Amino acid sequence: MTPCVDELQRAHELAEPVGIRGLTWAPEISHQEMVEMQNEHEVLQPVIQRMTDDYTPNRDELLSHPLAVMNLRAQRAVLRFKVEVLVRQKGDTHQLVVSQSIRRTLFDNVHSEPLAGHFGLEKTLDQLKQAYFWPGMRKDVSIWYQQCADCFCGRAPTTKLHRKLHNVIVREPLDIVSVDILSGLPVTKDGYKYVLVLTDYFTKWTEAYPLKDAEAPTCIRVMYNSFCGRFGLPRQIHSDQGRNFESRLFQELCLLAGTRKSKLPLSSTVRWSD
Repeated sequence: MTPCVDELQRAHELAEPVGIRGLTWAPEISHQEMVEMQNEHEVLQPVIQRMTDDYTPNRDELLSHPLAVMNLRAQRAVLRFKVEVLVRQKGDTHQLVVSQSIRRTLFDNVHSEPLAGHFGLEKTLDQLKQAYFWPGMRKDVSIWYQQCADCFCGRAPTTKLHRKLHNVIVREPLDIVSVDILSGLPVTKDGYKYVLVLTDYFTKWTEAYPLKDAEAPTCIRVMYNSFCGRFGLPRQIHSDQGRNFESRLFQELCLLAGTRKSKLPLSSTVRWSD
């Protein structure tokens, strides 16, 4: 008899990082490897040696160490060993003291992975601080954040004037449906690399459909068969000024369906013709 396997629970367990009594790090690094990485690091090793040997260096020895070592020693009151791993205790949280070799990897996992979201500097730093610590953490994260090509391309000019936000007035479902393309995702085995996202303004109901390309005929076919075929035709479709949504084919479809087409920016009041 084949045992019953809860696939959702199994996927959840596999997705979690390896943890030892509350400490987490990259799944590919074993506990022993983490201990060795800390003991071999030029900044962590002097601090670890002082804590394990209960040794107090003289003034000349202290001045011979790099500034990063001195900064870490200043944290001595909150440094602990947890299952032989050096951690920093912050309230009820234990932050893993990270060696140089995996710091950039941890930043990339939190900031640049496909589902990470490319959050800003402060939010990325806050997420890292939930489990990790190293001397000069803010400086390193700031440099890597500035070097992120995706964030640089998506960053708006500082001199750009922003329009004042307005409430969008809708009265019932399908009054306004927004449509957009999510790109920059890894290509699946079946060749899908875009996601068509439609959201009803009134109910906030959102549907997402995978696409192999973002051309106008593909978007129209998926939107008509998968969304409109189930919920009906919207009174107004709102989108950005992408060429797939501003194409002649898309405009003609809206004309035939009796659907209004709007693009950014959306006015504060929506008036319907009888």
